[in-house]
Amino acid sequence: MMQPKIVNAERLAVFHLPAGYAATLLEKVESAGVIEYHYVMVVFGPDQQICMFTGSEWSNLDPSYKNEPVFGIFDEGGHAGCGGSPDWLDPALFVLRSVKAVKERFSISDPELSEAEAWALTQVLKRIQELPGEPDIPQKGALWAALSKNDARLVEYMKKGRGELPEAASGARN
Repeated sequence: MMQPKIVNAERLAVFHLPAGYAATLLEKVESAGVIEYHYVMVVFGPDQQICMFTGSEWSNLDPSYKNEPVFGIFDEGGHAGCGGSPDWLDPALFVLRSVKAVKERFSISDPELSEAEAWALTQVLKRIQELPGEPDIPQKGALWAALSKNDARLVEYMKKGRGELPEAASGARN
């Protein structure tokens, strides 16, 4: 399987994915080649073997797209570039796109929000709050779009995580 040429990286997060898959998100990636990475997600199959990588990548020979990196996929079929976007500079948006790629690649149709997607959406919420200015400024556009695509799924994930408590135990009054 083709894989990114990485000398060193720091682990940012580890996630469970649907259907027994798991992933590790890497940041501060040091490359051994001309292709540089803002982020790399290492995907492990149910057998705990690496089965795929995704990368937010750019070439140090042409740094003009460093701020609009390509979303790359590495698997047994080789390497594919899936278009550039400044969205892949944001770790949360990169994770959301990576999970989508994993689901597509392995035909996973689980509609529930995965742990990775929940992490990413909480990061999106934090970033929206931290960015100064009006809600519709361009820097918030991609964040709002990601949130709006997943808002109902996030609510269901949060309900499931806290469990349903009987009214008496939840503090509800008649």
